[in-house]
Amino acid sequence: MEAAKVRDLYEQFKRRERRDFDDAEDARRFAIFRRNLATIDTLNAANPAAVFGITSFCDRTDEERQSVAWVSASDCAACDRFPHFGDYDMGNLPDDFDWRALGAVTAVKNQKYCGSCWSFSSAGDIEGTMFLAGDDLISLSTQQLVSCNTYNYGCDGGWPFAAMEYVSHFGGLVPMDDYPYKGICMDNMCGGTEIFTGTPTCDKELLNGHLAAGDVAAIEGYQFVAMGAEYEDLMHVALVKNGPLSLAFNANGMEFYAGGVDHHFPCDPTALDHAVLLVGYGTETFDVPYWLIKNSWDTEWGEGGYYRLVRGVNACGVANMVVHSVHKKN
Repeated sequence: MEAAKVRDLYEQFKRRERRDFDDAEDARRFAIFRRNLATIDTLNAANPAAVFGITSFCDRTDEERQSVAWVSASDCAACDRFPHFGDYDMGNLPDDFDWRALGAVTAVKNQKYCGSCWSFSSAGDIEGTMFLAGDDLISLSTQQLVSCNTYNYGCDGGWPFAAMEYVSHFGGLVPMDDYPYKGICMDNMCGGTEIFTGTPTCDKELLNGHLAAGDVAAIEGYQFVAMGAEYEDLMHVALVKNGPLSLAFNANGMEFYAGGVDHHFPCDPTALDHAVLLVGYGTETFDVPYWLIKNSWDTEWGEGGYYRLVRGVNACGVANMVVHSVHKKN
């Protein structure tokens, strides 16, 4: 691509993302942007069924993009728990399925520059569990999980199953409207004047008030659904029968995804570095099966904040850690 065209794309990107750098930083970010354009070209060449393009991640280094990741699999204390299959009915399933159409999925959120994907994944799972139990669908507080959950590491990462364990032990999760999300905004990156440079502290008084009033989404705990490629078929059943599912996988290259079904496989399926919410599945033109995934990078990313990943081959470890919350019966 011609240098003038690259510069024009960069200036358009800065205006759209409201970036404002000094001269030295601008030169550094432009060089990063140019390198990432080359990566996008490589991804598009390797993925004829998907589209990769300029996203809000295009002026970030590998290390900065990894700041929206979480902890490594070596930190998973419960990864040896075997999934339970006794409650599943392997009966006929629809060819296509989408929990959004059935009202079980809240709006796409934005985790910003906080490594809190795990909180959005687990909150989304619990939101669906509560809805299927008869409650109104509401967004639950990811900030409670980030700031108050000592089972995980706040903006430095965490596991959905540990978040669910916290919710079970604490007594519930409060509505997002009452405890809204802050995350982290790094300097010159969020387009605003308010800068958060670390995990916000927990508002214990607010939580205790909600808990005393019973105004929380309560669960008994969690169960593993899948922990390996051999369980990917089971994910269809668990999804249809039980609701949206929290999962972790390797998100290498995902930051530049713009649409289509991703077949991108230069990824380590054992290095689970991003948590998302599985909400459906289907088949694309030319019989390409896919999983439908809700992400937490805002609606301008991907397909309105959603991602389609090829299904049936444990792509990037999509079936290596899938968990689901268990509703607490009164």
